[in-house]
Amino acid sequence: MGQKNQYRGLVADLMPNIRAMQITGLYCMEYHAENSAMQRLMRKAYSLFHVTMMTLGYATLVAFLLTESYNVEDWAAHTVTTLFFLHSLCRTFWFMSNTK
Repeated sequence: MGQKNQYRGLVADLMPNIRAMQITGLYCMEYHAENSAMQRLMRKAYSLFHVTMMTLGYATLVAFLLTESYNVEDWAAHTVTTLFFLHSLCRTFWFMSNTK
C-alpha cells in the first residue's frame, strides 16, 4: 500500500499531464492507484457528463453559426471559432476511445 508506481518512458514524460487529468477525473482510468468498482464508476460517470456537456456546447455553437450568417466577416469569425473548438472535441474523443 505504501509503494509508489515507477513509470518509465513516455508515460513518465507525460505524468504531469496525466496527473492533471486525474485531478479533474477525465478518462484516465488505468493510472489510478486505487481502482475500486465504485470509484471507477464515479470517474466514468463524471467523464460521461463532461463529454456530454462539451458536445452540447459544441452543438449550440454550430447552431449559432448556422443561424447567424448576416455578413461574411461574422461568418468567417464564427467558422474559425467552430473549427477551433472542433479540434479540442476531436482530441477528447480520440483520447477516450484509445484508453482502457
